[in-house]
Amino acid sequence: MTIYPTKEEILAKPTIFNKILIEELNSWKNFAWPKPTFEELKELLQSFGRVYKKPVTVFYQKEAKSAYYIPKLRIIVLNNLSLITAFHEFAHHIYGLNELTACRWSTWLFAKAFPKAYKKLNWKGHLLCQIPKPHTP
Repeated sequence: MTIYPTKEEILAKPTIFNKILIEELNSWKNFAWPKPTFEELKELLQSFGRVYKKPVTVFYQKEAKSAYYIPKLRIIVLNNLSLITAFHEFAHHIYGLNELTACRWSTWLFAKAFPKAYKKLNWKGHLLCQIPKPHTP
C-alpha cells in the first residue's frame, strides 16, 4: 500500500474553504498569477497563516529533492514555485501530516481558484502536472 492517495480518493470529497482565505487568494492572483515570484508565493502562504492564526515561515531551496514541511518549526520549504505544491505544504501546516487531507485541500483550492489552469493539468499518480506542449519541428 502506498502512502499517497489516488486521484479518485482526492476528488471524492470536495473541500469547503474559509471565505477570508478565498478573498486573500483572489486578491493575490490579481497581481501575481500566472508567474509568481518566490516572494509573492511566500507572502500568500504567510497571509494564509494569518487567516488561520497559525504563522508559518517559508523558505525556497531549489536544490531540495522535494518540498516539505517541518511541523516543530512551522517551516515550509519549497523547491519550486508551484502553487499546488505550496498549497499542499500549507495544508500540512494547518491539518497535519495526512497525505489525503493535504492532497485534497491543495487540489480543490487550486481547482476553485484557477479553474482554467486546473483543466489543463494531467494526473500522474497523486500529482497534477502540466501537459507538455507538443514538439513542433
